Amino acid sequence: MPISSVENPHSVKIEYYIDEKQKGKGIASKALEYVVKDIYERGIFDGFKVTHIEKEIITKIDSIFLSINNDNLASQKVAKKNGFICEEGNNKNSYTYNLSRNDYFNYIQFEKEDLKL
Repeated sequence: MPISSVENPHSVKIEYYIDEKQKGKGIASKALEYVVKDIYERGIFDGFKVTHIEKEIITKIDSIFLSINNDNLASQKVAKKNGFICEEGNNKNSYTYNLSRNDYFNYIQFEKEDLKL
């Protein structure tokens, strides 16, 4: 899963691709869940070797976003399953899904409370 910074140094974009043979197995959902958890809960990303400077940047991330093609319903489902919120598309061919640090922790808390019911 490539992670790239954007204009805002406290925001990152995550991109992923799942091979046709592996689609529908929950791989993207689980991978995205782990990457987001690493960034927001541990302040690191274990999947890559990062420099000291990169670690400092990762601990300050307050927003993660995905850009998903309008016709890619599977990826839209993956985003929603992981708490991402669809924003107005800045492009007529794609939607932007965002998950702020605060929204992430609210989402996790809601999931924990939901499991108790």
